[in-house]
Amino acid sequence: SMILDSHPDNRVVAIDRDERAVSRGAAMVEKYFPRLRLAEGSFSGLADLVVQGPFDGLLADLGMSTDQLYEGRGFSFRDETLDMRMDESLPR
Repeated sequence: SMILDSHPDNRVVAIDRDERAVSRGAAMVEKYFPRLRLAEGSFSGLADLVVQGPFDGLLADLGMSTDQLYEGRGFSFRDETLDMRMDESLPR
C-alpha cells in the first residue's frame, strides 16, 4: 500500500500462486482498484502480466503465511496429510 499511497498515479501488479491468498488480499486492498492489479499465478507467468500495461511497482509473495499453516492444507506437521501445493488446482 505504501507504493500506491505515495502517489495517486502509481500502479502496482501483485501476483500470488495461492488463490486463497489472492482472495484475502483483494478484500483488504479493494480501495486501490483499478491502480492495483491482483493476479493468481506463478512467477513464470509474470511476463504476461507486465505487458498488460504500465506499472510502478511489483509485489511478489516469496513465502508462506500463518494462514496457510493453520488452514489444514498440509503445509505443517500437524495432524493432517502432507500436501505442500500452493496452487490447489494442481493434481496431488
